[in-house]
Amino acid sequence: MAGITIDGLVSGLQTGDIIQKLMEMERLPIKRMEEKKKAYQEKITLLQGLGEKLSTLKLVVDNLRTSSLYRSRTATSSNENVLKATAQPGAPTGRYTLQVEQVALAHQLSSNAVSDPTGRVFGTGTITVQVGSGTPVTVNITDTNNSLEGIRNAINNTGLPLSATVVGGEGEYRLVLLSRDTGEAGEINITVNLSGGTETLGFSTIQPPQNARVLLGTSSPLTFEFSSNTVNTLLPGITLNLLASSSTPVIVEVAEDTALLKEQIQRFVESYNEVITTIKNFTYYDPDTREKGPFLGNVNLSIIRSQMERVISSAVSGVPQEVNSLAMLGVKLSKTGFLQVEDPQALERKLSTNLTGIERLFTQGVARNLSETIRNATSYGSGVLWVEQNMYRNLTKDIDERIASLEQAMALREKRLWRQFTSLETYLSNMKSQSTWLANQIANLNNQTQKR
Repeated sequence: MAGITIDGLVSGLQTGDIIQKLMEMERLPIKRMEEKKKAYQEKITLLQGLGEKLSTLKLVVDNLRTSSLYRSRTATSSNENVLKATAQPGAPTGRYTLQVEQVALAHQLSSNAVSDPTGRVFGTGTITVQVGSGTPVTVNITDTNNSLEGIRNAINNTGLPLSATVVGGEGEYRLVLLSRDTGEAGEINITVNLSGGTETLGFSTIQPPQNARVLLGTSSPLTFEFSSNTVNTLLPGITLNLLASSSTPVIVEVAEDTALLKEQIQRFVESYNEVITTIKNFTYYDPDTREKGPFLGNVNLSIIRSQMERVISSAVSGVPQEVNSLAMLGVKLSKTGFLQVEDPQALERKLSTNLTGIERLFTQGVARNLSETIRNATSYGSGVLWVEQNMYRNLTKDIDERIASLEQAMALREKRLWRQFTSLETYLSNMKSQSTWLANQIANLNNQTQKR
């Protein structure tokens, strides 16, 4: 502490303790304000938590507005050893009979055999390679790479869509060329123009290029050929992966897939109930214990809840009556305000019979309106939840300013008390000095009188 202080040297008073106790009493208003500030900050944190739950709910309902969710399809194959099928969203539903007469094969060539893959036994010159309708590429063969492995490396370095591999063993090695493109479009053409050497390089086909051939239909099937075993043009929105040929037809069935939609509806129910649970915990009152939530009687939270309930329970105009509300799907508000799927069979039935109507129920009604309600409640600067939090922020700021002002006043008050007690000790010290002087003077006079 600044200045010189005297702590009860004359009076015997515990000046420091006295001032500390006095300042503690003086600081009681600050302590009460700090407690109030803490309560405001806790309310801000609670409201932020509610805002996060509302944002999560908004994400869920926005997913329910995604059109692809209602166009999900499943494609099943009666024999997945022959072909597999996958469906894109919105693919037409139906049942197709297919027969994989042959699968697409890649062209393979093999060279004549040599006893040593590293021996430079071939001549020098050029090898020209072309894959399908691509540009022919000429490979230079010199006395540095005119072995089987050297030619392999030179061909692989061209960047052509093929692979060159040396196969064999025990004195018989061959160079095999494999096209990376199946079907006739991947046919390999090779021209060898080498001179000299002890071996002649030649190639022969060990697997000809072959297109996939698929029959569509039964009595008078249509025949289609494809260069790839991945077929995405035969059936609209369907990708077929051809795995093996078969003399037996395969049934491919495309159907609506509502599994993901049902999952999203369940997530919606759960997320909505989390928000309601939070609001209930904030605003509850127990008449027996008289316990109450931190926001009992809060109008803004009541507004948010009532607006959400209105959206949940309202019918949507322009939607077929059998699916124009959540209640018609078997999803209803309980007496306690929570959503629940009361009739799962009704939901399943409606999903399988009127998916288009359910899409309109959510995208044009429930999901759209609830998303807008949440956006209005949580939007920065104008949403009721933001306004509520900002009110507590302003109250907290006001308390901080008042505390800062009172702290300055307390500091001045403490200095003043120390000055007052110090002045008291100084005064008492002076009085004690005067009393001692006076007592000495009287004693001297008495001594002089006795001597006479």
